[in-house]
Order: sequence, then structure tokens, then C-alpha cells
Amino acid sequence: MTSRDERLPDAIAKTVLPPAPGAERYRSLDFADTSAALPAGRGYGLLAAPECAMRWLTAHDLTTPDVRLYEVCAQRMRTLRGHVRALFAARVAGTTPPEDSLHAVGAANPLLTRPDAHPLGTADFGTDRGTGAGPSSVSCR
Repeated sequence: MTSRDERLPDAIAKTVLPPAPGAERYRSLDFADTSAALPAGRGYGLLAAPECAMRWLTAHDLTTPDVRLYEVCAQRMRTLRGHVRALFAARVAGTTPPEDSLHAVGAANPLLTRPDAHPLGTADFGTDRGTGAGPSSVSCR
């Protein structure tokens, strides 16, 4: 896998935070960090649009560039990211993780470990957990 700056368009690579410690070892950390709000109303959303999500997936060798990703799929990725973040937050806080997040990540797990377990786009990742693209200035480009 290449460094974060090499796999992103120049405009966004300058604003993306460095990877979380362990992100190179645990893809879930890198996935959780695919968006951030930065000072002065700036931010980035590496899953903000289907094209952005495809860049991220391709950069992580999870798909090939010839696959077409639709908005509904990118939205499901953003929803799953919200659940992954909720699980990390619960772990850090030492609290019980949200039941809906446990269910959503559990439902997605076969997709992450066995790509043939579900046809693309058929998994139900549960309720949306703060998954919008963020500030209006967020862009993948």
C-alpha cells in the first residue's frame, strides 16, 4: 500500500491528517479516518462520493478500478464507517458498544473477510450513524 499522500489527489492530500497509529496494520482504523472536520470549516471526506470511495477502495486493494460504485454503495460505506467509529469510541471510553453498531459491523464482517459471502450491495448495515459528508467544503478532490 502506498502512503496516504501518494494515493490522493493533490488538493486533498494537503489537508488529510496523517494515518492513525496502527492504520497500516488495521484497515479498520484507516477506514474510520476517511473523514474529518478540520479548523476553519475545512475537512475531507474520502467516501464523500462514489468516485472518492472507489479511490479509497482501490488504494487499499479492495476492488479494481473497473468496478462501478453507486451513491447507494458509498452511503452504505459511510454508514458502516459511523458504526466502526462508534465501536472505537465505546472501546476508548470503556463503555458498552451500541447494539446497532455491533449488529451492523457483524453483518458486514463476511463482506470484509469473504468477498463472495454477499453480492455487492446486499448487506444491511443498519441505521445511519452520523455519516453525512460533513462540512460543505468537504471534498474528495
